[in-house]
Amino acid sequence: MSTNGAADGPTAVDADASRPEVDIRTLTLTQFFVGGCVLFVAAVIVGDGMIASGTGGNEYDGVLSLIGIVISGVLVAVPSMVLAMVIGLPIRLIPALRSRWLANGAITVAGAVIGFIALIGITAALAVSAGEGGASAATALWGLLAIAWGVFALSVAHFVWPAQWRRGRRTAVAAQQPLHASIEGEQTSH
Repeated sequence: MSTNGAADGPTAVDADASRPEVDIRTLTLTQFFVGGCVLFVAAVIVGDGMIASGTGGNEYDGVLSLIGIVISGVLVAVPSMVLAMVIGLPIRLIPALRSRWLANGAITVAGAVIGFIALIGITAALAVSAGEGGASAATALWGLLAIAWGVFALSVAHFVWPAQWRRGRRTAVAAQQPLHASIEGEQTSH
């Protein structure tokens, strides 16, 4: 404790004050274009998996299939990103929601990872069910594929790297910790 009764070391207010303020317009534009590229790559991966497996009557027939994969990737990624941004407008425009969103970036990381893993798994399951001729199983899988894509698209469109994982924040907090607190901690542990 210091002489004025305040605790030594960093507080939550200090940690928030050390974080640089990000302009929401810059963040939105960056997320739109970078997220759109990520969605495009994911759409190409899923489309390639479907064509390679022959899902839905598609069959690889050379260069035209590759061109089709790229065009379909754009046709899926752009509307998905626009829709995800529109759905996420309240998160960006309401200050209370925006501060919670920026403070809890681990949720977007988890959503992106889980969504992508689900996309790959469901695409593989569609490839297996196509050979079996199970129409009802394939219909359910297409619905699950749409849900997984939605989770992935929303998470990518609103991706925020968690503050706890930023290297600069850890260094800044460690540098603000007083020396005598770390010495006392070592003495009590022995």
